[in-house]
Amino acid sequence: MARLDRGSNVFCLESFWHDRLDGDRLSVRPLLELLHTTRGTKYIHLTCNTIEELSFNLRQHRRYRSYGVLYLAFHGRRGRLLLADGSELAVERLTEMARGRLSGCLVHFGSCWTALGEDQVYDFLEQTGAAAATGYTKAVDWIDSAAMDLLILDRAREYSNAKSLIDKLADTYSGLNEETGFTAYQL
Repeated sequence: MARLDRGSNVFCLESFWHDRLDGDRLSVRPLLELLHTTRGTKYIHLTCNTIEELSFNLRQHRRYRSYGVLYLAFHGRRGRLLLADGSELAVERLTEMARGRLSGCLVHFGSCWTALGEDQVYDFLEQTGAAAATGYTKAVDWIDSAAMDLLILDRAREYSNAKSLIDKLADTYSGLNEETGFTAYQL
């Protein structure tokens, strides 16, 4: 069974959600602040608006062993992350960038449609060493995905076994799972 053995602190990489920088900017940071305030969860929040930034910031993750939840907050397309500069990052390329670097981590793809096909997700898990990967299989409303993201990040504190975490999320939040197209895999 896959062990979530790097701690439940959150290492979040997020791209801008829209190109307007002079008004209200959507961000998952308030979710992270809520977890910190209510649960004591530590977090690192870095913006990644280009593939180069994502690659650089992903390399920083290995310096923080107790940050066992990698939260990828981006727009998405089937098997791809979309970045603010208009570039798309195929999950296969992300797998190469993170090869061997995510041992024992939970990786949450907090983006529409990004959830992978079975072959793709198992390759990601095997190549990166991640214990589990979660994500969405369809377009997701911002509030619905924020609620599910918060629940995933919060529940990750309670489990060291990926299967137990996945089962808890499936059983407890079945309606929200269906609404968001939430899916989860572990080795």
